[in-house]
Amino acid sequence: EGAGAIRYSLDGSPPGKESPLYAHVINVDKTTTIRARFYRSDGVASNVAEATFVKAEPQKYRGKLLDLGVSYKYYEGNWATLPKFGKLRPVKTGIVEDFGIGMANRSDGYGLVFTGYLDVKETGVYTFQTTSDDGSALLVDGKLVVNNNGIHPPVVKTGKIKLRKGWRKINVLFFEGGGGEALSVQYSGPNTPLQALPCWCEHSAD
Repeated sequence: EGAGAIRYSLDGSPPGKESPLYAHVINVDKTTTIRARFYRSDGVASNVAEATFVKAEPQKYRGKLLDLGVSYKYYEGNWATLPKFGKLRPVKTGIVEDFGIGMANRSDGYGLVFTGYLDVKETGVYTFQTTSDDGSALLVDGKLVVNNNGIHPPVVKTGKIKLRKGWRKINVLFFEGGGGEALSVQYSGPNTPLQALPCWCEHSAD
């Protein structure tokens, strides 16, 4: 009992019995979503598991940094998915210690865009995670790493990306449609256990 094989795909399709057999490390050189499932010897298949690996080019950050925290833009409106915040005018802006939603003026019908900078201490593959109610997304240096969009109860979504040592720009987008509301952001990586994502604010010179 328990004997079987793991089959995987790299093109986004559900892996079938004839898909490649996972027997060694899978090397990818571009942004790729790996989907895999376990097939028992009797042919019964598990649910599909997936992970997205994002290839990102290193970017240097030349600005000044203020302190631990993130800047935010707060919006109000009624949406079923993350809106195009860049086309909207924020109701207010500010700086907070973390990716919290306590600054919201109301409990439903609002959105937030957070911006901060993460000091990556060691080159390697990092996992980012959002838990949100309703939708959220996380971008690293402008590349989508976590897609947790839509109207839903608290849902955890993760994404992986290889990062080089240095500063990385982090954006977290969030909206609350109605009902419950929640947002938390975490990450893990080389010598970094899963923890709340620490970021630094950009310092605007006077």
